[in-house]
Amino acid sequence: WKPTENSFVGVSVGSKSNTWAIDAIGHVYRQIKENVWERDVDSERYCCVCVGADGVLWAVDKDGYLWRREELEWALISESPLKMIAAGNAQNVWGIALNGQVYQYNSQIGWKAVSGILLSHISVGANGAVWGVDRFMDVYRLGVDNRFVSTGGKLRKVHISAEGYIWGVGCDGSIWRRKADD
Repeated sequence: WKPTENSFVGVSVGSKSNTWAIDAIGHVYRQIKENVWERDVDSERYCCVCVGADGVLWAVDKDGYLWRREELEWALISESPLKMIAAGNAQNVWGIALNGQVYQYNSQIGWKAVSGILLSHISVGANGAVWGVDRFMDVYRLGVDNRFVSTGGKLRKVHISAEGYIWGVGCDGSIWRRKADD
């Protein structure tokens, strides 16, 4: 592990050359080169940031509104209150509302509620895989029938790597890893 000189509360990596972070105030930063970060001057209100494999940057502001970075500006996408956003790419975007309700975003119709599950954390891979964790720290993945199925185990958070690994933060802070198809 190598520490950065900055203090961030969140980070999202779309590719090796497309890394974004957020500080405690809500400012968004883009990594220019190793350990060099440039602040997005138009960002002062965000609590969650996510960049997809296609480079599209998404953010949730302190009111729960969804924003997308377009060229050099932020565009308001939705005022449906969210606490978290995850994106594999611009066509595979998922959100979690304050009550844990899971939503999938479609640019044509907006948000569609996903029935049968409430989550506290969600991650979306570039390959379309979707994994999540509920408030009891049970781990789920989206199955072939578009329903979430339990995978066993207890984690606080999950993240999907571009290589197909699922990384998890355990209840005690330990780090876990598995292949998506295990």
